[in-house]
Amino acid sequence: MTTPERGGLGIAKDLYKGAGLEVDLGAYVTQDYSDLFRGRFDPAFGAGLSVSF
Repeated sequence: MTTPERGGLGIAKDLYKGAGLEVDLGAYVTQDYSDLFRGRFDPAFGAGLSVSF
């Protein structure tokens, strides 16, 4: 995942898939490019849940 200001990396796992329902859980980390170019490593961590039907 990237935007003009931030870059990141994530991983997701399928928790359930069946009966027209899918549930995924993921975690990710992002870093501001301007901080990285200044030599500062200050990542932001997050988690997400996705439910599709």
